[in-house]
Amino acid sequence: MLKVTKISVKGTKICEIWTVRLSDAVGHEQSGQRPAIVCASIDSIGIAFVIPLTTQLDASRFPLTLKIEKSPENGLDEDSIAMIFQARALSYNRFVRRRGVIEVKYHELIKALLKKYLNI
Repeated sequence: MLKVTKISVKGTKICEIWTVRLSDAVGHEQSGQRPAIVCASIDSIGIAFVIPLTTQLDASRFPLTLKIEKSPENGLDEDSIAMIFQARALSYNRFVRRRGVIEVKYHELIKALLKKYLNI
């Protein structure tokens, strides 16, 4: 059985990249332990809205994706694809560890893609 270590993610900030556990995927949803970009968080209820990442670069063929190049600042081990179309809310209990922060250039592009996706 997987041992879950309680960590403090209170105060998680927008643009941080965290390793998260996505264990209940259905269909084509992303699953497993993977990095995700925090887009919003509400400490009072322990929920964050995240965009999962994949190292499968061919995922860029899907609409609403963005390639994020690894860097010391963002803490990614490999270049990754941000899958905006897979954005979802997660409990803080799914957060494993903080990896880094995405660069401003990516943040602006993600905001534009989210607006397009959500039609706002």
